Amino acid sequence: MKALLLPAVAGKFIIACIICLYFWNAKTMSQLSTLPIWLLILTVVYIGLQMFSRKYSDANHWWDWVYYIGLLSIMIPVSIINVRNEHLCHLVTDFGTLFLIAPPVADAIVLLKKTNSNS
Repeated sequence: MKALLLPAVAGKFIIACIICLYFWNAKTMSQLSTLPIWLLILTVVYIGLQMFSRKYSDANHWWDWVYYIGLLSIMIPVSIINVRNEHLCHLVTDFGTLFLIAPPVADAIVLLKKTNSNS
């Protein structure tokens, strides 16, 4: 199972980038309040990969919990967006989704350091 950690981390990174690009390119309120099903499926896959990599990694790291901020930044605008706070919701999603990218980047650095030290 340890051999699957690097592909899981790569998958998390790719999915996080796709999610970030969706929210960075979202221009209307409806794009933030009504999320497409493919985005929700990618989010669930991201969560599954995060749980997999947390379970099979050697240690629990502080950044394993950072992705919750990213998940919250996706879900908060869905319930509170209106014309008055649309700009705030765009800021929350634009910056909050960056927290989805942090865990796979940190995991990749740790895995690559381990691989180089074992060689």
